[in-house]
Amino acid sequence: MKHQYDGNTVDLDPKFTSQLRDLRAYLMSNKSVLDHVQRNVMVDIVQSIGNNNADSLVLRKIRPKFRQWLKSLLNIGSGLAQGKEFRDIFEDVLVQLTFSILDMKLNQFEAATLFEVTRDEISRMLPKYSEAWIAYVYVTMRIALIGMERST
Repeated sequence: MKHQYDGNTVDLDPKFTSQLRDLRAYLMSNKSVLDHVQRNVMVDIVQSIGNNNADSLVLRKIRPKFRQWLKSLLNIGSGLAQGKEFRDIFEDVLVQLTFSILDMKLNQFEAATLFEVTRDEISRMLPKYSEAWIAYVYVTMRIALIGMERST
């Protein structure tokens, strides 16, 4: 991810912000792809956690709120092209993602797994967006996990 700093503002690489905006538009307009992402993420979380409670975790905690969480993640990313949204990224991640994760009653390991599995699944399915998506999820996951530490 490239950026330019002029002493007052930071401008993110237009390719980066464009990929995030295009990814959001593509996923939100293709219900079958979104269904496929959700199904694969749920299976991958169960495999990643790998214990007897994993199925229960996915069914009770994550599945009912996954779409809203993913939509928030995509919306924040697609708004980064706007200077105001970029300045508000910390607040947006805290309010829209961290609180959503806390509402799901996930611990830090489960939350990190959710981010990582979602990152990997979308990167695998839609490789043309993967460079921007991987960098974006890496940063937002770190912000959200720090927010979880501070909220508990």
